[in-house]
Amino acid sequence: MKRSFRASLAAALLLSVSLVGTAQPALAGCSVNVKYVNKESTSSKVEQFNSKVRSKTLGNVWGTWKKLGTTTITVPANGQLTKTYTHTFGCSVQRQYKFRVKNGSNAKTLYQPSYWYETTTSKRLTVTIDF
Repeated sequence: MKRSFRASLAAALLLSVSLVGTAQPALAGCSVNVKYVNKESTSSKVEQFNSKVRSKTLGNVWGTWKKLGTTTITVPANGQLTKTYTHTFGCSVQRQYKFRVKNGSNAKTLYQPSYWYETTTSKRLTVTIDF
């Protein structure tokens, strides 16, 4: 009798865990389009491995900076280029970005939004490269 009760209890617990597990929504990702606009008369480079994004998570706490990629993007002189990045979590999550750009021997980090205390949920960003 005790053995069948334990088996029934274990089966009930397993069923309740599986039902709870299927009731929770999956965390959807978010695609963000970044338009790089180069105002320089020579091509500029965006180092994706040094360009990063972070998200504000539950409890209003910042996550760690994550790389946007592993390569370097070349933006033509006086031109533009659009790149799509897919981030974890949904599009309503607050994010901050920093983009590492170079033109010849000049280099700088551009922030989106511009100030450290601001955040964005935008799915379209414009990064203007102007040394």
